[in-house]
Amino acid sequence: MVQQLYILPFQVENSWNGADSITARMLMSHSSSISDNGIEDLILPGDPTISLAYYMENLLCEGGEYYSMSNFYMMQPGAYFHYCTHGPALTGYLVEEISGLDFNDYAKEALLTPLEMHQSAWFLDELNIENLAIGYKYQLGNYIPRPHRGHPAYPGFFLRSNALELANFLVMLLNHGAFNGQAILSNAAVDSMTSIQDPDFSFQYGVSGLGLFIREDIGERVVWGHNGGSIGGYAAQIYFCKEENSGVVLTTNSEQYLDELVEYMFDYADSLTTHIQVPPSFAFKLHISPNPVSHTAIIQFELQYPAKVSIHIFNSLGKKVSDLENGIFPTGTNQVSWNTRNLMKGIYFCRLQAGGEVVVKKIIKN
Repeated sequence: MVQQLYILPFQVENSWNGADSITARMLMSHSSSISDNGIEDLILPGDPTISLAYYMENLLCEGGEYYSMSNFYMMQPGAYFHYCTHGPALTGYLVEEISGLDFNDYAKEALLTPLEMHQSAWFLDELNIENLAIGYKYQLGNYIPRPHRGHPAYPGFFLRSNALELANFLVMLLNHGAFNGQAILSNAAVDSMTSIQDPDFSFQYGVSGLGLFIREDIGERVVWGHNGGSIGGYAAQIYFCKEENSGVVLTTNSEQYLDELVEYMFDYADSLTTHIQVPPSFAFKLHISPNPVSHTAIIQFELQYPAKVSIHIFNSLGKKVSDLENGIFPTGTNQVSWNTRNLMKGIYFCRLQAGGEVVVKKIIKN
């Protein structure tokens, strides 16, 4: 089971030690004890013909079509690092369960569209194949073209994009989760992505954060980022340096990673006089009273400067039950009321987003 607030509809249990406490943090830091055993068997030409949900359940549940004890490592979850594409893929399925949306649809709505990544997609049928570069594998002195392929665990890989649109994602990370004035991720989320989860969670490309890695071998600078694409005959490298407020996106249609060129591009970026202006962290205070609440709660928040504010209420299963506000509020103390009379007793969560910051507070309904 993936445990925090949300539980998958099927049991995930390590076949070697019976451990069943796997968190989303473990999945995204490659320490879940799940392996990539058999993953290449379903990398086939065209788009996948089976769903993410079917694949994950039949991969991880005993008796499933793709199940094997080798789909797990022998160590306890959270104890050791093993790079695993199935981890982010299972996180993608968790997103489906929480949101009620297909991961592809959710990602387009929450990420690709607001980042203006209109030519980026996981599935071939959403792209003009004639515009896609052919990937090549270097073998015995020759470059062998690779077919366009897909895999049912697509949230873990196979996003097709280009350097310009990937740069929008990088700019968002440098701007603490904001792009073109819109908050895509919270500052806290970006901080989590760029926080070392365990100094021992390292491999040839760096030490693991959440979905990203920190590297200290790109010249003398410390960078965060990721690389990928080699399975399809490509190489994509996206890295950013917080201290220099700069980043590099490099994509090629061969399987060779070009770290020396990445270093040169960082040096060039550092030589420029114009840098992205990263806004300061947007801080605000949030207070809810009474809490516990019987009938009406007052949600009070204090802004340092005018900002667009959205306030939503979720139940303990992650389902949205109220949309309270979505508009511009002035500097100073503001408040809105929440009528709870028609809601069942239990635990709820108030999510307030202002600027690039998100705060979530628990509310108990009596």
